[in-house]
Amino acid sequence: INTATDPDALPGLAANKGSVGLMFECSGNERAFRSGLDTVRPRGTLVQVGLGGDVPVPPNLVVSKEVSIVGSFRFDAEFALAVQLLAGKRVDLSPLLTDTYGFAEARRAFEAAGDRRRSMKVQLAF
Repeated sequence: INTATDPDALPGLAANKGSVGLMFECSGNERAFRSGLDTVRPRGTLVQVGLGGDVPVPPNLVVSKEVSIVGSFRFDAEFALAVQLLAGKRVDLSPLLTDTYGFAEARRAFEAAGDRRRSMKVQLAF
């Protein structure tokens, strides 16, 4: 669920102590983490993938709902496999790429990359 494009999606999922059994939070954003805790049902699991700095964890909510919080670090053993899949052209990531800029347009590329409403992934071509 992208709350930037669908801000009303989560309140319904958070009703009655939450209704989601398993939630992956991939942004590292504090508000997304808190929303995840609100939407996870009692005894559900929140998997934290995104890194965005220290995020306060409300222990009363975690304990009262008996929520399991699990960390999952990306880019470990999977990195070599991902490179193989990309090199062998077995995975097409072009749908994830918002735009490609030449090196001379680096400033413009970074501005685009910094605007999450306009861009998902921006690439510099050398």
